[in-house]
Amino acid sequence: IKKSSLINYIIFVAIIFRCIPNLIVISYILLIFLCFLGPRPLIISFFLCWLFSSLNSGIFPNGDTYKNTRFIIIFIGLFQSFHLLSKIDIKKNVNIYFYLTLFVLFVLIHSLFVSSIISISILKILLWFSLFVLLINSWIKISQKEFNRLIKNIFWIFIAIVFFSLLIINSKFAYIKNIDHFQGIINHPQHFAIMLVIFMTMIFTGFPYKFYSRKIRLLILLPLIYMLFLTNSRTGILTFVLIYLIYLMIDPTFDNIRKKYTNTTKLIFLFSILVMPLLILSFFQINTYLQVELIQNFITKSSDIQYQSLFENYGVSRGIILSESIINIKNNLWSGIGFGIGSDLNDFYLKIKSEPIFGIPYSAPIEKGNLFIAVFEELGAFGFILFILFLFICYLNIYKGSFRGLPMFCAIILLNLGEFTFFSPGSAGGLCLIFFTLVVVRKEFKF
Repeated sequence: IKKSSLINYIIFVAIIFRCIPNLIVISYILLIFLCFLGPRPLIISFFLCWLFSSLNSGIFPNGDTYKNTRFIIIFIGLFQSFHLLSKIDIKKNVNIYFYLTLFVLFVLIHSLFVSSIISISILKILLWFSLFVLLINSWIKISQKEFNRLIKNIFWIFIAIVFFSLLIINSKFAYIKNIDHFQGIINHPQHFAIMLVIFMTMIFTGFPYKFYSRKIRLLILLPLIYMLFLTNSRTGILTFVLIYLIYLMIDPTFDNIRKKYTNTTKLIFLFSILVMPLLILSFFQINTYLQVELIQNFITKSSDIQYQSLFENYGVSRGIILSESIINIKNNLWSGIGFGIGSDLNDFYLKIKSEPIFGIPYSAPIEKGNLFIAVFEELGAFGFILFILFLFICYLNIYKGSFRGLPMFCAIILLNLGEFTFFSPGSAGGLCLIFFTLVVVRKEFKF
């Protein structure tokens, strides 16, 4: 049996076993086994770990007991990812490694002196750092043939998620979290929307590949757009609209001979980043006077309370979270409150879960609506500047490469303006990080 066929068989069996209550443990054992077979199975192992922990518990057997398997996968995968790394590709991405390490070292030192719960801050940044390096190394190591197979694996798994979500579109099981917001076979409407935006960006922009003809891609996109609107995720819908408009502007300047965007594209992109958000905000402001019902329902999430603007409604839905963060920023402008620490410390303590033997925390979730506000709150002014520098270096790495992954890079950053998942190695954050690391790596993939 060829190794590639064996990997495909393991992936298929793991997915089937995850759907059977008594065999869930075997499905996770198979994910761990995949980590030893190379970069492609290692990435797909973490991808499936995201999927398995994100399934709708109203339809599939509950797998919360095995969620911590991701720690084992990250630990094993990190060591495996360093084997036979290409020195040439490492040199191309040395700036990513350097500024990533610089940022993480700052967070570690900052945690020792500032964080109110040092162990949580250190464990969170080390886990995120390990996953980031694991993925970067794997994308660098992967061969062209294995890369092609991996993208096809991910594409068809996304297709399966979409297909089975369509089957339950009128079922109560697709509205468990909220009777008005569609979640498909994923555990939360917002989470499902993030997945849909990433998949739609893949299909619409042709990154990494343009699967099938334009007509077939359009047929796939139509139900995705419909389901995205059913989720009622303002962050997801606005992100896709922005990506759509930006892509329409830059795609005509793509050089099909050299398979890369031109310098003209880069100027158009920088211009569009500034102009497009203003156009969309102006559109919503105009609707304050036009009162189009469809748009009004979108702004208010079909609420009976009709507010006057998008800003007011965003303030209503995120007001408490944002106000707590802003107060913390004012009180701790330079020092911050500590990496991965909740805005309300008393409430945060109640959410911490630790293993019983050594008391090591393994879960300490936080809810913050905006990536940049959260980083400023947690790391202070200096940490915020360093993080912006790291993102800029990531952008430069795309700039020096083909620039093909630019729309996906923008999509992930825009999603994090409304749903802060960037530093979360589990749930939607893990999915975003897989694609974020792909787009920032400089490697001569034949897209």
